[in-house]
Amino acid sequence: RQACLIRERTPIVHMQCSMTDQATLQRCLRTSPLNNLLVIQCQACLTILSDSTQFVCSQSSLQTLTLKGASAVVVRDTITKELTSGPAAGCVVHPIECVRCGAAVGSQYRSTPPGLEIMRNMLS
Repeated sequence: RQACLIRERTPIVHMQCSMTDQATLQRCLRTSPLNNLLVIQCQACLTILSDSTQFVCSQSSLQTLTLKGASAVVVRDTITKELTSGPAAGCVVHPIECVRCGAAVGSQYRSTPPGLEIMRNMLS
Protein backbone atom coordinates (compact mmCIF):
# COMPACT_ATOMS: atom_id res chain seq x y z
CA ARG A 1 0.00 0.00 0.00
CA GLN A 2 1.34 3.40 -0.92
CA ALA A 3 1.47 6.19 1.62
CA CYS A 4 0.36 9.22 -0.35
CA LEU A 5 -2.20 11.63 1.02
CA ILE A 6 -4.07 14.08 -1.18
CA ARG A 7 -5.57 17.06 0.55
CA GLU A 8 -8.14 19.03 -1.37
CA ARG A 9 -10.46 21.92 -0.77
CA THR A 10 -13.45 20.35 -2.56
CA PRO A 11 -14.04 16.78 -3.77
CA ILE A 12 -12.98 15.51 -7.20
CA VAL A 13 -15.46 13.30 -9.03
CA HIS A 14 -13.91 10.47 -11.07
CA MET A 15 -15.54 8.16 -13.58
CA GLN A 16 -15.94 4.62 -12.28
CA CYS A 17 -14.41 2.13 -14.70
CA SER A 18 -13.99 -1.56 -14.14
CA MET A 19 -13.09 -2.93 -17.58
CA THR A 20 -9.45 -3.08 -18.62
CA ASP A 21 -9.52 -2.99 -22.43
CA GLN A 22 -7.64 -0.16 -24.17
CA ALA A 23 -10.76 1.82 -25.07
CA THR A 24 -11.94 1.73 -21.47
CA LEU A 25 -8.51 2.75 -20.15
CA GLN A 26 -8.64 5.74 -22.50
CA ARG A 27 -12.18 6.72 -21.41
CA CYS A 28 -11.12 6.57 -17.74
CA LEU A 29 -8.28 9.02 -18.40
CA ARG A 30 -8.84 12.64 -17.37
CA THR A 31 -6.49 15.24 -18.79
CA SER A 32 -8.51 18.42 -18.25
CA PRO A 33 -7.09 20.73 -15.58
CA LEU A 34 -8.31 20.26 -12.04
CA ASN A 35 -10.73 22.83 -10.68
CA ASN A 36 -9.58 22.21 -7.13
CA LEU A 37 -6.38 23.23 -5.41
CA LEU A 38 -4.60 20.10 -4.23
CA VAL A 39 -1.59 19.57 -2.04
CA ILE A 40 -0.11 16.07 -2.22
CA GLN A 41 1.63 14.93 0.95
CA CYS A 42 3.33 11.80 2.21
CA GLN A 43 0.74 10.08 4.39
CA ALA A 44 3.41 8.76 6.74
CA CYS A 45 5.28 11.98 7.58
CA LEU A 46 3.12 14.72 5.94
CA THR A 47 5.99 16.06 3.84
CA ILE A 48 4.61 18.09 0.93
CA LEU A 49 5.43 16.26 -2.31
CA SER A 50 3.63 18.26 -4.99
CA ASP A 51 0.48 20.20 -5.85
CA SER A 52 -2.15 20.49 -8.56
CA THR A 53 0.01 22.82 -10.71
CA GLN A 54 1.95 19.67 -11.70
CA PHE A 55 -1.18 17.75 -12.81
CA VAL A 56 -0.93 15.71 -16.02
CA CYS A 57 -3.86 13.30 -15.73
CA SER A 58 -5.84 11.02 -13.48
CA GLN A 59 -6.81 7.48 -14.39
CA SER A 60 -9.77 6.18 -12.40
CA SER A 61 -9.43 2.46 -13.14
CA LEU A 62 -5.80 2.60 -11.92
CA GLN A 63 -6.69 5.03 -9.11
CA THR A 64 -3.76 7.26 -10.06
CA LEU A 65 -3.04 10.95 -10.13
CA THR A 66 -0.15 11.61 -12.52
CA LEU A 67 2.17 14.57 -12.05
CA LYS A 68 4.96 16.03 -14.16
CA GLY A 69 7.00 17.01 -11.14
CA ALA A 70 7.39 16.64 -7.40
CA SER A 71 9.85 17.57 -4.71
CA ALA A 72 10.95 15.47 -1.75
CA VAL A 73 10.63 12.22 -3.71
CA VAL A 74 13.14 9.80 -5.14
CA VAL A 75 12.51 7.45 -8.07
CA ARG A 76 14.20 4.10 -7.40
CA ASP A 77 15.20 3.52 -11.03
CA THR A 78 17.44 0.61 -10.02
CA ILE A 79 14.29 -1.29 -9.01
CA THR A 80 12.06 -2.41 -11.88
CA LYS A 81 8.74 -4.16 -11.43
CA GLU A 82 6.44 -5.54 -14.11
CA LEU A 83 2.79 -5.39 -13.10
CA THR A 84 1.10 -8.72 -13.77
CA SER A 85 -2.55 -8.15 -12.88
CA GLY A 86 -5.27 -5.54 -13.00
CA PRO A 87 -5.72 -2.68 -15.47
CA ALA A 88 -1.97 -1.94 -15.54
CA ALA A 89 -0.91 -5.53 -16.34
CA GLY A 90 2.16 -5.47 -18.57
CA CYS A 91 3.31 -2.02 -17.41
CA VAL A 92 6.84 -1.65 -16.08
CA VAL A 93 7.27 0.72 -13.14
CA HIS A 94 9.91 2.11 -10.78
CA PRO A 95 8.83 2.78 -7.18
CA ILE A 96 8.73 6.37 -5.89
CA GLU A 97 9.58 7.05 -2.24
CA CYS A 98 9.37 10.01 0.12
CA VAL A 99 12.90 11.30 0.74
CA ARG A 100 12.13 12.18 4.35
CA CYS A 101 10.76 8.86 5.63
CA GLY A 102 11.23 6.36 2.78
CA ALA A 103 7.53 5.52 2.46
CA ALA A 104 6.33 4.30 -0.94
CA VAL A 105 4.28 7.16 -2.44
CA GLY A 106 3.80 6.11 -6.05
CA SER A 107 5.27 4.68 -9.23
CA GLN A 108 6.96 5.96 -12.34
CA TYR A 109 5.51 4.12 -15.35
CA ARG A 110 8.37 3.28 -17.75
CA SER A 111 6.32 1.27 -20.25
CA THR A 112 2.57 1.43 -20.77
CA PRO A 113 -0.06 0.25 -23.24
CA PRO A 114 -0.92 2.77 -25.99
CA GLY A 115 -3.91 4.21 -24.11
CA LEU A 116 -1.72 5.22 -21.15
CA GLU A 117 1.33 6.70 -22.88
CA ILE A 118 0.60 10.10 -21.29
CA MET A 119 1.62 8.54 -17.95
CA ARG A 120 4.97 7.30 -19.22
CA ASN A 121 7.99 8.73 -17.36
CA MET A 122 5.73 10.83 -15.13
CA LEU A 123 5.05 10.42 -11.41
CA SER A 124 1.88 8.55 -10.46
